[in-house]
Order: sequence, then C-alpha cells, then structure tokens
Amino acid sequence: ERKVEAAKDAYKRAKVLSPNVDDYAVHELYRLPQATKQDLALSGVADSLHQAQLEEARMGRERAIEAERAEKARANAIEDERRSEEEKLERLQAGYRDYSERRREEARGEREKRLEEA
Repeated sequence: ERKVEAAKDAYKRAKVLSPNVDDYAVHELYRLPQATKQDLALSGVADSLHQAQLEEARMGRERAIEAERAEKARANAIEDERRSEEEKLERLQAGYRDYSERRREEARGEREKRLEEA
C-alpha cells in the first residue's frame, strides 16, 4: 500500500494525475470526473491491491474462526475423555463395592454358621 501511495505521489509530482486526486482514495481514482489514463491505471493497481488486502483479511478471519472451532473441538474431546474415564472409574468402584459387600456377607454368614455349630 505504501508503494501505491508513493506511486501516487510520484505521479502527482510529475503532474500526470488529475489536480484533485487528494480528494479520493487511491483505489477510487477512477471516480474522478475527468480521470486521466494515469488516474485509471493507478486506481486499477490500487484497487487490485485493496481487494487482495480485503481477501487476506477475510481469510484471516476465517482461519481464526476455524482455529477457534478446532480448539473447542479439542477441548470437548478432552472433556469427553475425562468424563469417560470418570464413568469407568465409577463403574470399577461400584463393582468393587459390590464385591466387598458380597465378601462381607459371605464372611458374616460363615461366622454365624460357625457360631451355630459351636
């Protein structure tokens, strides 16, 4: 963009641009009422650069949105994995509690049986 502005200044000093070019952005020189070929050429180059900058900004926004989506997906995957591990641990703990309870009941039953036999 600086190069386009420098070209505009150089063209202005060489007096090949219209006198009121300062009233317009470089990429809009084609709007000059009496635009010269040089005005149109510089405007075309500046407009192409301006469009490329707009496209680059748009693509940057899209990349940022995609990166944000990817980060959210990664965070969700981590959370899902954590939840899955917690559920697995809870199932194991419940199974161990059931096993321990059965063992206690069996031991209690054996004690009572021995007491009855004695």
